[in-house]
Order: sequence, then C-alpha cells, then structure tokens
Amino acid sequence: MNDERLRGLKHCWDESQSTEDEAAYLAGRVRFGELSPVRLDLAAFLDHAAARLAAPTTPAKASPLLAGWVRDLTSWGVQPPLRAGLLVARMLLAAQIDPPLPAAFRAQQEDACQRVSDWLECPCEEHLKHAIQLDSGWDSPPLIKVLATIERVGPERIDVSVQEAARHGSDLVGRTLQRLSENAVAAALGPAPALPDDVHSYPPVATDPATPAQLAARAAYDQRAAGVGARVAAQMRRAITKDLLAWALG
Repeated sequence: MNDERLRGLKHCWDESQSTEDEAAYLAGRVRFGELSPVRLDLAAFLDHAAARLAAPTTPAKASPLLAGWVRDLTSWGVQPPLRAGLLVARMLLAAQIDPPLPAAFRAQQEDACQRVSDWLECPCEEHLKHAIQLDSGWDSPPLIKVLATIERVGPERIDVSVQEAARHGSDLVGRTLQRLSENAVAAALGPAPALPDDVHSYPPVATDPATPAQLAARAAYDQRAAGVGARVAAQMRRAITKDLLAWALG
C-alpha cells in the first residue's frame, strides 16, 4: 500500500513538475521511511525549494562565507562537510593551475580522494582502515585526518569527529578557494599594477610615495579581482550544493 501511495505521489509530480507536488512526494518518502528526516532537513538548508516546503521546521540561516557555510553543514553530521571537502579537493586536481601542482602532491591527493570516496560510499571498518593507512601525522591529507579521528574516538564520541570534519573541511575549502581564486584572477586580469617599492603596506597610508593614479589603478584592480574571487566562490558553492542534494535526496 505504501509503495502504491508513493508511486502515486511520484506520478503527480512527474506530471505537474510543480514544487508543491514534489514537496508532497518528499514528505511521503519521509512518512513511509524511504527518506531520512535529517536528509530532508539538509536539503531544505541547501535551499531546495520542495524540501523547504516539506520540512517541518524553517532551515537555519546559512553563513554568507563559503568556509563558514561548510562548517554549518556539520549540523547534519560528518558526511556533509567531508563530501564538500572531497569535492573541492577534486576541483583543485582538475583545475589548470599555474604553476602546476607537484606530481608527488597530486598523486597523494588523488589516492586520498579515492580512499575517502570509498569510505563515504560504504562507511565500513574495512574502508576506514584502508583510508587511514595514509595517516602520517601533521602532514596527512586533511580528509584523512578526519577519518583517523573517527577511527580513534569511535562512534561514542561522534561529536569529536564532527568537530574535526568542520575544522578540516572548512579549512580545505578555504585554502582551495584561495588557490583557485588566485589562479582565476591571474588568468583574467594578469598581475596587479605595481606600487612603488617603498610602499610596505596596503592600502597605503597618506605618506606613501605613490601617485593618485597608481593608487586608483591598484584599487580598480583589487575591486575586479574581488569580483572574480566571488564568482569562483559561488561556483564552488553551487557545485557542493548539487553534490549534496544528489546524496541527500537520492
């Protein structure tokens, strides 16, 4: 009977493609045990329109900063920030970086990404132990450090694991955003206009020997660079959102 009712709700949504019918279908999936209420709540936080209608509570306000937003994801456990970190790590590996990533670093990160991905798809003891073989201390890949914490503290201290996921996930996202933004700015705008060699602070103070034209050129460049960086951050956020929605509602 439950299957028939879900199929009916799904058929209505397929026919209408309305947000309201999709919300009814999502609510039905939760009611009949096919979808976790926690994942519905996460989808609502990610601004999925139908999930926002179906969720019983209003989602918390998201941080406007990308790294802070990734920290917010820990309200739904270890997996969301880990998945976000994994996605941006792979974005960095796929990007055309100048100068290119060192071969040894690339190989280490690709191996780490695959092991973390395997654990996320099947969070069993075997995949966990396989992943933390890469744990070598302070210089371990950030996501491997999270899995090492999960293995060390066990399920009884999931709060510690979540804190580590928040710290390493947001740090990885922040550093990747900086690297990709710098690369995008260099590609789009070229190098920043030079200021005199004896200008040691920026923005310069009134006593710095820089002409108004030099200062205006640098300010205009910085404004355009900030716009490029904001677009990179928005692209990363959209990519993370798409990936997490597919996982949460899949």
